[in-house]
Amino acid sequence: MIRIARFPYLTLLLIVFFALNTTCCVHMASTLPAEKILLTYTGPATTVCVSSALNGWAMARDCMVRENGRWELRMALPPGRFVYALVVDGVVRPDPLALLHEDDGFGNINSVLVVP
Repeated sequence: MIRIARFPYLTLLLIVFFALNTTCCVHMASTLPAEKILLTYTGPATTVCVSSALNGWAMARDCMVRENGRWELRMALPPGRFVYALVVDGVVRPDPLALLHEDDGFGNINSVLVVP
């Protein structure tokens, strides 16, 4: 017979179980082999950065460098689907070279990159 007093322990046990499994899965996902990706932007700008869930949607963390007349950023990404936007001189915009785009639900268009 299960008494109501034991339910808090059962709830705690389930929380710990799911927390451990989530940690396990996140760790396993982060150890997948990464593909080297080159993101580029051509156009007039003084700064070009990539904003995504990978960097907490920071607007000035992963910035491109100007090389060979274009802006470039090399990233190592594990297989998966990545949603991002470019920040060109402080203005957020979709990547004009991206093959896929999606609405973010707030009226903005983001670019989508799929790494096989």
